[in-house]
Amino acid sequence: MSHPKSEALWQRAQRVLAGGPATLSKHPGRFPMGLAPMFLDRGEGAHVWDVDGRRYLDTIAALGPILLGHDNGDVSDAVQDQACRLTSASLSTRLEVEVAEWLVETIPGAEQVRFASNGADVTNAAIKIARYVTGKQH
Repeated sequence: MSHPKSEALWQRAQRVLAGGPATLSKHPGRFPMGLAPMFLDRGEGAHVWDVDGRRYLDTIAALGPILLGHDNGDVSDAVQDQACRLTSASLSTRLEVEVAEWLVETIPGAEQVRFASNGADVTNAAIKIARYVTGKQH
């Protein structure tokens, strides 16, 4: 199966992306060459389309966060509404408190919530909590 646009984009990526895509799990070499898409263009519901226009069932779901599907109307509307209100804040927001309250009410045993912007921060926090709870340093 030919993927001319994907192959051309891969050649461009090789020149400017050190080691390929930022997330190793998204690297095209991890999937069957010629069968799996290399670059996605758009998504709708449970499906994605590659840059060559082929449609696929998205079994990876963007590594998990797209459980409701791509372009879910309710989610897209809420994101657009929030983006029009405030996209990045230098202080806490009411929404942050409301989401934390909802999480504490919803998750058994959760007493407080801490938000983070990346996996490294979350991993670091988990290590610190584990060290505090166990009294161990390693």
